[in-house]
Amino acid sequence: MILFWSYTGDTGGEAEAVPTYDLIVPNFVTLASLPIVRQCLESVRQHSPGSRLILVDNASPALDQIEPELSRHPNILKILNRENLGFVNAVNQGLRASTADYVVIINNDIVVVPDWLPRMQAAFTGNVGLVGPRSNSNGTISGELPYRTATILPPGQMLVFFCVAIKRAVIDRIGLLDESFGIGLGDDDEYCWRAQQAGFDLCYLGDLTIHHWHKTTFNQLYSREEIRKMGWDAVDNLRAKSTGSSIVPQACRHTRPSNI
Repeated sequence: MILFWSYTGDTGGEAEAVPTYDLIVPNFVTLASLPIVRQCLESVRQHSPGSRLILVDNASPALDQIEPELSRHPNILKILNRENLGFVNAVNQGLRASTADYVVIINNDIVVVPDWLPRMQAAFTGNVGLVGPRSNSNGTISGELPYRTATILPPGQMLVFFCVAIKRAVIDRIGLLDESFGIGLGDDDEYCWRAQQAGFDLCYLGDLTIHHWHKTTFNQLYSREEIRKMGWDAVDNLRAKSTGSSIVPQACRHTRPSNI
């Protein structure tokens, strides 16, 4: 499954310091997506002091094209898979390797901004266990919620895992992403639901916008019809898991169209 792990980090001859943030990037890059992925990695390097990049590569055909950028990251752990294991498995590989108090899952098609990490960290007050920013308007709920300040979401709502910070206590309590969701879609709904079930709050940072190109990898691998079907299959899976719960995930409040 795993080809090898590669670590780079200058400890100056001293004991290795635990980073404040571990940034997990599940990665699949092609020549077509290269400009977007390179822009993402550059922004992470420029605006993420105190972090370690954990890049989990799913047998990317153009991995060599981002190696020059990866070599510029001062603290990086690369996990290289022999095959494409999908988003969920890649994230879980990164979670198992992480040690920081705050773990941030990010897609490889976002562009982060100055001070994004301290602003997300500052939102961890009270029972907040997960924090997610606003995105540009791209068809996802992360760009459409009406809240313009840091807001605790009502039970059943979710944070989109295009960019989400998770406190270590949440991972210790509820574990990893649910791998029954396969390559991706619905895994973030389920994790948010599980966190709320465990008593953690979700905080949406309506005043922090992170640009997200959205489905850059999926659109290269699957047709629109396939993606739509996978999305509804994920909703059915989530509905089965949450049946009888006092918290109803938002996605389960919709009915699957008869033609899918």
